[in-house]
Amino acid sequence: MEKKKNGGIAGIIALVVVVVLLIGAVGFVFRFTNGFNEDFKKFYLVYNGEEIVAKKKTLEFRTNSTSKIDVKYTFDYFNDVPRDYNVEIIPNSDSNFEFTVDGKNMLWSDVDTLAEFFHFNKEASSFSLKMPSERSMQNILSAMYAGQTVEIPDDKDLDSGYPYTLNVSSYNQSVKYRIDFRIFVSVEEIELEEGNLYV
Repeated sequence: MEKKKNGGIAGIIALVVVVVLLIGAVGFVFRFTNGFNEDFKKFYLVYNGEEIVAKKKTLEFRTNSTSKIDVKYTFDYFNDVPRDYNVEIIPNSDSNFEFTVDGKNMLWSDVDTLAEFFHFNKEASSFSLKMPSERSMQNILSAMYAGQTVEIPDDKDLDSGYPYTLNVSSYNQSVKYRIDFRIFVSVEEIELEEGNLYV
């Protein structure tokens, strides 16, 4: 009788362990498939503690700040040397517009790279971007084409939307992420003094 009782308890414990393992496995897959909406991700990104596993995402970065994004491989916990990855920072072609540089017509999408402008810094398992202190497209293009006359159309709000694209991919390009981003101005300090507003 005692043996049957012990066998029953052992069976219940084994069943509970199997259920817990099954739930853990389902949760693991759910986490790296963007809620079962995409293929299993062996490569993903982390920004501000949030894991990025969706193929497309939008982000906002604060002016005059450095933003760091970690790159991770799901099964690289035991590797001493992290695998490589690829990053490019380019204009968002969905936010395309014409502008002129010394009278020459150009397209925003024709700009090859914005890596230097954002002071792109790549490390073994992370990379960082430094946002400019000014967010206006006029100031940004004038800085990129320093010493030249830059004119942009004034009939549309070029500062809205997500004008920049960050493409990040695994070492073999099998996993790719597109992050469209924009720069926003944060109010660091607001003071009310004698009825006036100072920012």
